[in-house]
Amino acid sequence: MSAQSAPEKLIADVICPFCGLLCDDLVVARQPGEMLEVREHGCPISRREFAREAGDPSPRVHGARASLEEAVEEAAAILRAARAPLFGGLATDLAGVRATLRLAERLGAAVDHARSPGLARNGAVVSRTGWFTTTLAEARNRADLVVLAGGGAAGAYPR
Repeated sequence: MSAQSAPEKLIADVICPFCGLLCDDLVVARQPGEMLEVREHGCPISRREFAREAGDPSPRVHGARASLEEAVEEAAAILRAARAPLFGGLATDLAGVRATLRLAERLGAAVDHARSPGLARNGAVVSRTGWFTTTLAEARNRADLVVLAGGGAAGAYPR
């Protein structure tokens, strides 16, 4: 049976990673050709992002395909030659951030997260008063009323 004629597969209890809610009850269909479609409990963000075509994950050196070893060697050479390296963005998970911080420390590099001003403010609050947190998904699953103060939450967290 070819990939084009294979039946779709429904996957339940899928976690959506595209906002801070981390909704864990999505039902996603894998279409022939590996396309994904949110069938149940989705929001505009999850539907759009799950349907997006994945990019080519192949390593590249100067825009040309390369082996992983070649790409790592080129990256190491660039980092060795850098006088003042900066790691920015950090659109990764916690393990990725930790690895970046270890590498930055070894290189004497600066690190700037996309949300550095907010992280600095939050760090100051934690050091002064402590901090109690939960996930929005946990609050949704347990609370009978949630009051959000401030603007923009409905657009950022549509469910």
